[in-house]
Amino acid sequence: MATASLTLPKGLPPLPLQSTQHSHIAALTSSLQTMSATSHSACSSCDGLSRRSRHLDSLTSPASETSALLALASSNLQSTSGALKDARDKFDTVADCEPAVERLFWGAREACKEVALHAERQGRGGVLPTSMKRLVDGSSNKSGGEGTMSLLKPRQNNHESDTTSPLTEQELYAGADAMEIVRDAHGYFAKRVEWRSAKETMADLERVHFIGVDAMGLLVTGHLTGAGAAVRRKVDAAPAPDTNKKSPAQRRTSTRVTAAERSEETASKTRDRLQEALQNRDLMKSVGEYEEYLPLSTRVVRELRAIFECLGGMYSDGTSLLLSASSVPSYIPPPEPSLPPGGKVLRTEKVGSGHYTQSTMQLLKTGFPQLDSYGEARRSVAYASVDGYCRQLRTARKKLMPPEGSAGSAIALAQIVDSAARDAVRCIEHTMVVVSGEKSVYRCVVSPTSSNHHHDESGPQYQRALAGCYSFVVAAAVDRLLDLIEYTFLREAGCSINLGSVGDGGAGPGNSEMDIRAAGSAAAAGLRIVDGVRMLGPSLSRLCDLASIGSGESTIASALCISLHRSTVKNCSKTLENLARSIQLDPLDGTKHVPTDARVAKVSSDVVHAIRVISPFASAYKSVSKRRTLPWDE
Repeated sequence: MATASLTLPKGLPPLPLQSTQHSHIAALTSSLQTMSATSHSACSSCDGLSRRSRHLDSLTSPASETSALLALASSNLQSTSGALKDARDKFDTVADCEPAVERLFWGAREACKEVALHAERQGRGGVLPTSMKRLVDGSSNKSGGEGTMSLLKPRQNNHESDTTSPLTEQELYAGADAMEIVRDAHGYFAKRVEWRSAKETMADLERVHFIGVDAMGLLVTGHLTGAGAAVRRKVDAAPAPDTNKKSPAQRRTSTRVTAAERSEETASKTRDRLQEALQNRDLMKSVGEYEEYLPLSTRVVRELRAIFECLGGMYSDGTSLLLSASSVPSYIPPPEPSLPPGGKVLRTEKVGSGHYTQSTMQLLKTGFPQLDSYGEARRSVAYASVDGYCRQLRTARKKLMPPEGSAGSAIALAQIVDSAARDAVRCIEHTMVVVSGEKSVYRCVVSPTSSNHHHDESGPQYQRALAGCYSFVVAAAVDRLLDLIEYTFLREAGCSINLGSVGDGGAGPGNSEMDIRAAGSAAAAGLRIVDGVRMLGPSLSRLCDLASIGSGESTIASALCISLHRSTVKNCSKTLENLARSIQLDPLDGTKHVPTDARVAKVSSDVVHAIRVISPFASAYKSVSKRRTLPWDE
């Protein structure tokens, strides 16, 4: 009805505003209808797309899963192929590395045998290590014997070219690389022991590695034994300049004397020379007729360092090599020989036998094969150097000994006793030079590679073994020196268990007791030896220790240095006690031999002579009286 009310009367024209609104409304209505139809069509299209998408997903999902499985299978196949190839290479390690290791063994054996034969031809076969003596005797070639020869394959024993040709440096490096590969393969199979053939392959790898270690030990022994002593004779210096010159350079020159002057040097000159050298801090330049010297060529040094670098801190329990770190025990016994309980080394050998204690004659067992070979080789060389020098001095002294019963033999025998004491001090100086030379060899060969194994599983044990093997080398030299000094006291200075009794070691032939002059000369000789030990002993003890190790543990060498000072003081006190007893039991004592006039009795002149020969050794006498109470000090 509202429409009727808005209808205009007929016959009147329509209003312009109303017609415009109707047209707009009609247009909007048409547009809305168009949009509604379009939206409905779009929703229908979306529904169709959704249905098609779900259909496509249902078709493509199985293909994607299959593709992922195929990619995973391909990756597994590649990993399996790599593992099989790696395992095959590890199984072929023995066949690939054994020729290089066997070549190393035969070359090292031939080189070691050549050194041993050369020493035999020169008459030095007695100083060879046990392993080199077996090569000369041929005991290692006996069929059926145990050792490295039984581990070699029979087909290799007939190859003359492999067993006689000299070993080159490159062949040594190839053998060292082969042993590294063998160790890696052994560690690989140690993690896969559940494999059926793992144990058999590990046994073959251990056999090949054992051959290589034995070959390197032979090469170390041959090189270090064939190099000879680490000392050489000094070039005789010009005559000593005037001692009144005060220049330090001139004073250092004055301490160097010729060998001829040293053989006739008096006790006061020796004391002044050593004191001046200690003040100038050039003791090693002033002692001995020899100087330290590195007897190794450049190639030998490279080869030895390569061997020590290859073997490293690998431990051996004495029967087999423990190639894997998991098999190394938590406790490794200390190196043998070790100090006896209490840390005091006592004499176990006969005086004059060339040895003081049996500990220095035992086999070295550090648990590291390369250190054992080094210790055995250099021990023999160091001992032979000191022993040869001692024999040389004794032979020269025997030529000056007067025949028995000749006129003036008492004075000559006193000179012989003094010469024996002088030679004992010269032997101390020579031993210091020998020990210093062995320390140079150690620092050149062993020390550069020792720092590479501080953080290994066997690092602390390896450092302790280093100190033990060096002590084993220098202890042989100190052991020979200690036996010589005690032999000098007992044979020349007349020391014996029963005071006053000379026996076989008397100063004069056929005398059952020492007279005052002989006892005075023996006491002066003993004090001269104490003087030398007092000034040279601390330096010798420092040379016998390795400051770079810093373990703080006492070694055989340091214990022998202590025994050297203790034995010297004890034997010197015996010579002084013998002098006091000789004065008390002098055969001229009594009223029958007292002069009736104002002449001085012979016993009084002998006592004055004894006091005169002893009085220059005031410092040495204080060292003795401070530790041993003498009869006239009570």
